[in-house]
Amino acid sequence: MSTTKTLKLIKELGVGAYGVVFRGVETTSGMNVAVKKSRVSLRVKRTLLDHEAKLIQSLSGHPAIPTIHAYGRFEHFEYLAMELGGESVKELARQNGGGLQLKTVILLALKMIPLLQHIHSRGIIHRDVKPDHMLLSLSDPSRILFIDYGIACPRSQESSESAQRYDPEAERRRVIGTLKWASLNTHYGLHLSWRDDLESLAYVLLFLLRGNLPWVSSPEGSTITGAAVRVRMAKMKWSGSQLAQGHPPEFGQFLDQTRALAIDETPPYERYVEVFENLYRRSGFSDTDKSFDWTPVPSEPSTLPQEENKPEKEPECKHRLVPGQIVAAQLLHRASVLGITPDDELWDVVESETSTVLRPAVVLKTWTDEDDSLDRVTLAALALGKCLDSGPSVTIKPNCLATVPPWPLDETYCYVFPQQVSYVVGTVRGDTLGYRLHEEHVSLLQRELSGVTAAKFKLDTPDRQALENLAEHDDEGPLLVRIEPLQLPNEAESGVDWTGTRGWFDDITSIYSARAIDNGWPWVHAVSASVDPELDDRAEFSDSYRGMGEWDNRQQERDETLTLRTLPPGLPLREQEPIPCIGEIIDECEDDNSDESDESDGSCTDI
Repeated sequence: MSTTKTLKLIKELGVGAYGVVFRGVETTSGMNVAVKKSRVSLRVKRTLLDHEAKLIQSLSGHPAIPTIHAYGRFEHFEYLAMELGGESVKELARQNGGGLQLKTVILLALKMIPLLQHIHSRGIIHRDVKPDHMLLSLSDPSRILFIDYGIACPRSQESSESAQRYDPEAERRRVIGTLKWASLNTHYGLHLSWRDDLESLAYVLLFLLRGNLPWVSSPEGSTITGAAVRVRMAKMKWSGSQLAQGHPPEFGQFLDQTRALAIDETPPYERYVEVFENLYRRSGFSDTDKSFDWTPVPSEPSTLPQEENKPEKEPECKHRLVPGQIVAAQLLHRASVLGITPDDELWDVVESETSTVLRPAVVLKTWTDEDDSLDRVTLAALALGKCLDSGPSVTIKPNCLATVPPWPLDETYCYVFPQQVSYVVGTVRGDTLGYRLHEEHVSLLQRELSGVTAAKFKLDTPDRQALENLAEHDDEGPLLVRIEPLQLPNEAESGVDWTGTRGWFDDITSIYSARAIDNGWPWVHAVSASVDPELDDRAEFSDSYRGMGEWDNRQQERDETLTLRTLPPGLPLREQEPIPCIGEIIDECEDDNSDESDESDGSCTDI
């Protein structure tokens, strides 16, 4: 039976998705350790930290693999004590303004590539390679500790290049790992392999070299799924050679070559190491001094000409839409969900979508937002027939709403349902000046429809609930619209819907519903199916987490395919020593009650 240890938690160091990391002390030896604490029900058989402890133990034998000191599981929590590291490479880069010295980046490549080769030789993919997980050793400043194996798992034996585990965008599921560093195969939902850890490392090295990457993990106005799609699109646009411009090309070549590897191809680790060793020597660095250089990289002064102070101008609408124009308008669903606007470099990718219906509309108001310089517009919908049964509407007819040229259709009315909404103008196609209201009638229409609210309509319960959600999340991102020339219903191949009486309301609720699914906030409108408790895997353990509000990200059962049991035979795994058991936790953190402690139920003795 393994030795039982008592740990004292001293200071909180960080918070992750499923737990908190503390600096702790092993009371008998006085050794400082890092202690992970994670909330988990006793009903869960395959837990996060149990898996991580066993996996790290199986990877021992490389200097970058942290030492495991103890593991323990209690009624509501599990704990894992391991070697304590120092500052992360991410933090050191932040202190330096983003970039690191070339010598240091090359040395990190020379340490990380053999480490990943070691991990891969044991049949494991890390799946979350990033600078946050590279820590300086407290005992040896030239040593790197590589941490956090919570989502590491055996490589799938699936060898098909096209085998897709899931579609992250279509199924609104999160990308594995960390968005900024994830490989393109991860974005596609494909089975992962050795190449994907190396691609993530290539992004890390390029980031440390450049001080930035041309994508961000949380673009403003985007949902969680939308952010993943946007990052994927950006990665697709940038090759390694483009990212490495102005820097040694070896870093860009490393990215391009790892992307080109086949799923079942063993990467040429030794060749990669040789390339960076040659670069190290050609750059004039000494083979006898391979210590990291953490001095700040001097910033180069900008060579861009400075603009002279110019008087501010009234912002102008770039698309030249004017109130009174009668056009066809179509909401851009994907662009709205992803939060991609016309000033985004990814706009061309989503601008051509045609997922919603074109509807006839009158332009009520146009302006350019002073905060983001985006053109905005408010619209009134048009429909054929008599006026709405409920809610205000205005008929197009002489002496009321007259047009130039004269309006050719009978019984056409303008309306807003159920309230006025502003849109960001994505695109204006073709000549939209075909029909327009008389100038003196534009203000009449604006006056009649500007004050329209949902209270003036007989709305059913789903519509009222949808409006409540729209109001609560009105700042989630803009609604993008495409403007096209009007097509009359008698024109050939007219794709405009003249029969609707709900304007763009259903399109808007569909967009907000997709945002709700992506971001995890409740949506009660009928277009979004409710979760069946019998099918919801979160419901199984929900009763054992009550009263633990600060631990909302509760663990669920780990899929058995992601455990060490699926490792193929014949791998060079080390003979594992029993992991000592944590018998007691003494919590002395400032924010917690120092009288509280956990005592083990002995469930860790089989590790």
